[in-house]
Amino acid sequence: MNLMLAVILYFGLAIFGLGLLLLLFLLIFKKSIKAALIIALIGLLVAAAPVGYQYYLSQKAAHEAQVKLEKREKSFNKHERQFLKHIKQATASTEYVAQKYTATWETLIKDGSVTIGDSTYTDNENAIAGEGRRLVAKGKLDDADNYYAIAQTDYESMKDYKNKS
Repeated sequence: MNLMLAVILYFGLAIFGLGLLLLLFLLIFKKSIKAALIIALIGLLVAAAPVGYQYYLSQKAAHEAQVKLEKREKSFNKHERQFLKHIKQATASTEYVAQKYTATWETLIKDGSVTIGDSTYTDNENAIAGEGRRLVAKGKLDDADNYYAIAQTDYESMKDYKNKS
């Protein structure tokens, strides 16, 4: 396509040059210059056509690149919002778990025993293990892990957008 545009450009310049030579020749011999001007203008128009078309193509490519970039940014922003949502959920779930463990620990230290479900514990390790089993049974540990894994996936998606050209 570019070769064809170059050929048209040089053909138009040749016609323009021929028109200018004819114009110069007619001016020297004081003849009517109307035909020479028409030939020169036609040559100029033919020479300008590929330049204008090339400009149009470059503007079209720039617009398409802008549209593509806007789509990528929109998709990235969507992943970013999801990432933030999942990080907040993971944080809330993890904080809930931490509060339960802390409450168990503090009650055990303060009272010397803690009741978790139907069992009473006086040993630190057994009390923490019992609280862990209760959190697993309620699905709270899985929630924290799942939100964290989803947030990691969102983050990886965001990194993919950065790495794509």
